[in-house]
Amino acid sequence: MHSVTKFLMAFAAVLSILLSAMVIAYAANTDRILQDYGNEQAGRRTAEAALNAGAAQWNTDRANIMAELNTQKGLIQSRDGQLAELENERASLRNERAEAQRARDSFKARVDEFAEIIKTNQTIIDRYSQEVGELRRNELAFRTRELETEERLTNLLSQVDVLTANNRALAEQMFELQTKLAQGTSGGNASATLIAITPNQQIMGRVESVKMDSGSGKTLVQLNIGSNGGVRDGYLFRVVRGGQWVANVVVRKTDLAFCVAEVELTSKDSQIQVGDAVQTKL
Repeated sequence: MHSVTKFLMAFAAVLSILLSAMVIAYAANTDRILQDYGNEQAGRRTAEAALNAGAAQWNTDRANIMAELNTQKGLIQSRDGQLAELENERASLRNERAEAQRARDSFKARVDEFAEIIKTNQTIIDRYSQEVGELRRNELAFRTRELETEERLTNLLSQVDVLTANNRALAEQMFELQTKLAQGTSGGNASATLIAITPNQQIMGRVESVKMDSGSGKTLVQLNIGSNGGVRDGYLFRVVRGGQWVANVVVRKTDLAFCVAEVELTSKDSQIQVGDAVQTKL
């Protein structure tokens, strides 16, 4: 027999012995193994139950934690909104503070400006008071001089009135003398030529009619003023139209409200017309 075969047979015998020993041992430990297996199964079921309970508790805790997390997130968002509002409010307060500072600076500048204006106005008021005082003194002096001037003017006017009355009396006396002289020269003819007299006062009127005297061949005009207006025989009147001289007339006959005058000198360019103005002074 071959050696390998012998070895294999011997090895098989050894294995058989070992297998027998193992069978014996397994048979001896089967009950214990089954009991351990049952215990392991029970422990596994207990562990699974505990695991399921732990998973349920974990899910519950997770849900609670997620709810709490969402709540905290909401609170965080609310805090963020409040923080943003506070930031905006702080920015607004800063702007208001800056605006208040600018307003304070502007107000201070205006106060300083008003102080300068008050000083300037006080200076102006002082100068104005001095000027007013000076003006009052000057006005008092002026009024004093004015009163003195009025008094002198009153005296001069009184003198003028006296001189005018004397002049008028002299003019009337001269007129009477001229009338007497003309009557004596013409043999008592009342229509003789009289010397023209220019009165001192201004007398104004208008021409009412113009006619030719057939006896003397001279032009006569009737004026709308008479002795009530200060007209006397022999007074010289200038006839004007549109501001231009037309003629000279001398009063020959005077009534209360009118007078008749004789044309003494006329312009080459125009003739006397009804409505022309007459006056003693140009």
